[in-house]
Amino acid sequence: MAAVYAEHFTPFNIAAISLWPGFVATERMTQLMEADPGAKQLKEKMGFESTELSGRVIRALYDDPNLLTLSGKNDHHRRAAERYGIIGPGRVRAEIFAWDLWRPSSCL
Repeated sequence: MAAVYAEHFTPFNIAAISLWPGFVATERMTQLMEADPGAKQLKEKMGFESTELSGRVIRALYDDPNLLTLSGKNDHHRRAAERYGIIGPGRVRAEIFAWDLWRPSSCL
């Protein structure tokens, strides 16, 4: 869908990017983690992104002078954070999921 939007919006200097978060540590997920051992294992295995990471990634994209070159692509928060050198809360670098290393050609 990002590719279709990009085709239509690029002439107007508008980028269309499909941005995918990982598991986000919302208040609800944090509560669930405390009550459900399965959710806690998920966090330990995959890690949770902070809600702040989304905002930092979006801001970095907004500030990117080459943003239109990304138009029509799919990207993952953690991959974008790595590309832009974004550090999460508590000075923690976002780690790329192991399964995120494989990606179709439409992904960044």
